[in-house]
Amino acid sequence: MTADALKEQLVTLLTDTLDVKGDVTPETPFTELELDSLVLLEFSVLLGQHYSVEIPEEDLLDAGDVAAVASLVLARQDSATPRV
Repeated sequence: MTADALKEQLVTLLTDTLDVKGDVTPETPFTELELDSLVLLEFSVLLGQHYSVEIPEEDLLDAGDVAAVASLVLARQDSATPRV
């Protein structure tokens, strides 16, 4: 999966599944979207379900936006892939 495709999927998770309002782009800061800890926790759970990665809400908050979260997801998927 490309990083751009993942970013768009993550934006869709936030807007459609978690009902985040506003102009959500991959670069929109989470602080601007006023995401609270419950939304970040739900986002963390969805990431685990959809992408098989564990990203705690604190890491999501530190990431700050969807683009950075996409980088985390891709990095953690790569590190979880067994090397043959």
